[in-house]
Amino acid sequence: MKKFVSPYGATPRRNFVLFLLGLFACTVLYRIVYLQTSKADDIIMRANDLFTRTVTEPASRGTIVDRNDIPLAVSTQVNSLWVNPHQFEQMPTEMHKLASVLGQSEKKLRKRLRANKYNSKGERINFVYVKRGLAPAKAKQITDSIPGVFSQSEYRRYYPAGDITAQIVGYNDPDQKGLAGIELLYNDWLSGTAGSSKIVRSVHGQVFEILEEIKPPVQGGNLKLTIDQRFQYLTYMALLEMAEKFSPKSATAVMLDAKTAEVLAMVSIPSGNPNNPKERRTSLLKNRAITDAFEPGSVMKAFAVAAALDAGLVSPYTPINTHPGYMKAHKNLVKDVHNYGRLNVSTVIKKSSNVGTCKIALRMPKIKLQNMYESLGLGQKSQIGFPGESAGIMHKITRMNDFDYCTNAYGYGISVTALQLAQAFAVIANDGVKIPATLEKREDALQPEGVRVMSARTARQVRKMLKSAVSEGGTGTQATTGDYMSDYTVGGKTGTVHKAIKGGYAKKKYRAIFAGMAPLSDPRIVMVVMVDEPKGKKYYGGEVAAPVFAKVVGKALRILGVAPDRKDMRKKNRIIETGFN
Repeated sequence: MKKFVSPYGATPRRNFVLFLLGLFACTVLYRIVYLQTSKADDIIMRANDLFTRTVTEPASRGTIVDRNDIPLAVSTQVNSLWVNPHQFEQMPTEMHKLASVLGQSEKKLRKRLRANKYNSKGERINFVYVKRGLAPAKAKQITDSIPGVFSQSEYRRYYPAGDITAQIVGYNDPDQKGLAGIELLYNDWLSGTAGSSKIVRSVHGQVFEILEEIKPPVQGGNLKLTIDQRFQYLTYMALLEMAEKFSPKSATAVMLDAKTAEVLAMVSIPSGNPNNPKERRTSLLKNRAITDAFEPGSVMKAFAVAAALDAGLVSPYTPINTHPGYMKAHKNLVKDVHNYGRLNVSTVIKKSSNVGTCKIALRMPKIKLQNMYESLGLGQKSQIGFPGESAGIMHKITRMNDFDYCTNAYGYGISVTALQLAQAFAVIANDGVKIPATLEKREDALQPEGVRVMSARTARQVRKMLKSAVSEGGTGTQATTGDYMSDYTVGGKTGTVHKAIKGGYAKKKYRAIFAGMAPLSDPRIVMVVMVDEPKGKKYYGGEVAAPVFAKVVGKALRILGVAPDRKDMRKKNRIIETGFN
């Protein structure tokens, strides 16, 4: 038989090639077996590193509610969109679609992604937000239609009452950190603790499977405030109504519970809506009741008289001669608007006599008035700890000459906040006992013990004088003319001050102030109103600020279920209940 000869060459060469191929196949097979046995765990771990990620699960921030559990700040779940800037920059069609959907300039979006490809250390960044706070359905619609765009679940803060409670509650940044107000003050308590989960996702970011929850997220603590949203609304609307009439630069009002010193309402105008980022400006969201100090004027006369009464130096009926309507103190004149002639201590308050107040103050050592102011909390920050709170200004009274001492007694040369003033009047309302003001609702068992500032007898005597100041012939009669105000006895004091300017006081710029309480027989509410630079011919506290008090307090007392205390109203109620006259 003829021997076969391969057409591809000599048999030894073919055999050598076959040997090499066989050797290669054996090597590959050996490597496969080796990796599948000895290195299997390492390979699986590397694969997991490529496709398994530990992701953060956001935690919901605690809810802020008013004293009746009405929500003032809540967290709602939203989705934020993100892209890998290195990948997405190479996707021009998707870039154009995304810019169009988000209503952004494609040029600006591209520039933003390029600027965020690396951090300050030159390290690669694979995660850049392109839009935050979208509704989950909207975010899903975008991620489903545009490759390379992914979403991440998080929370956004929402403020149901908007600008009505904005200056108290404050607001957060997009990462849910408090930036102002209660949100900032109680940030640690309200903040939750983020959780974490292990997931499997593609290199493009699509989540395939949640492997395990490593640590569940923990919601932040809830917080109940002393604010009553109903009173907050009434006060806000009353200030707006006043502003339409007098066009002030700003105005603020504070309402306290006379028994507990809880802040029931605290409003300033102008105000802004924290749900709108464009309105998150200091000029709109500043809590002026706590941050702004002002000279209070004649409302301070009540405390000068209280100090003299408590020291036993005068009685309500001690005669005070204010004739001829002015007097010399040190090197200056103290003047009244009119020559009131012969008054007594009570009518000094009713007529708001500067001369009378000066003569009362000069009867007592200066340290007495200084101690009274300090005990009331004037010139000191409250225990609330609100961000940006002002302590006001109180100079050393014992070092003053007689003129400065007198002007201090009727509210010049001293600066207070509306909250300080309300807390001071709450002492008179609470029979001389001071309880620290609070914005956080306290349990009954945690109510602090009060500190006596003046005797109960002194406080009641001053309350009677405050009643005369809003009665016929007094300066604050308009404090009694609001809805339901005819049901209750009222006491209060007006103040009208020239605004301080460089080198003295402005002739035609004023602050109008009213501080009052009701019902006077057993006060439940204390309210202070301050209006900065009212425009027009009317600028007195009794004309501008007192009507705000009247529009709010009567309604608030009715809502609280406080029974009328005026004798004629009690009689009328008995007639209605029995059907007999």
